[in-house]
Amino acid sequence: MQVLRFFSISLFVAIAFGLTSSVQTQTQAANPCNFTQRSDLKLKRSERYGMFGDDEFDTVVCGYLVTRETKIWDETVNVAYLRITKFAQLGFQQAIAQNIQQGNSVNVLRQGKYEFNLGCFDGTRITGKQYEPEQPYLTTAVQSKILSSSKTQPIALLLSFGKHLGSDCECCNLAHRIRIY
Repeated sequence: MQVLRFFSISLFVAIAFGLTSSVQTQTQAANPCNFTQRSDLKLKRSERYGMFGDDEFDTVVCGYLVTRETKIWDETVNVAYLRITKFAQLGFQQAIAQNIQQGNSVNVLRQGKYEFNLGCFDGTRITGKQYEPEQPYLTTAVQSKILSSSKTQPIALLLSFGKHLGSDCECCNLAHRIRIY
């Protein structure tokens, strides 16, 4: 009788643990902003988070696409921004805030959220500067995910920055490469 009771309790615990693990896995999949350490990624770290061509680093953010017509040098362009809802690295958030305070208008603070410039939006796709010919700035798959993101369905992105010369641009994507995290 005790063996049966022990077996029943063990079975109950195993089922409960299995359900809990399944719920945690589903929750992580449903919440892309739950940043977890990925062993398959080796991120380049930075102390400065210089995003204007003077530093090389990777950072992870979560957010969703917003577009807005903006006047740049007497020309109106439709800009694609990632409205960031969560930063994996506080230093990157501080760097964006500092650049905005210093008058740089590439990224903006709107409705209490930082908006990171992804490039121009032509109504169907995001376009930007291709810094490295051998690595696409934005693949079709990543672009599709960004375009389908929303306030209720944010997306976690891995932004990679590299060194480049400064330029006057209408569609200033600062990241050299954007991938799904």
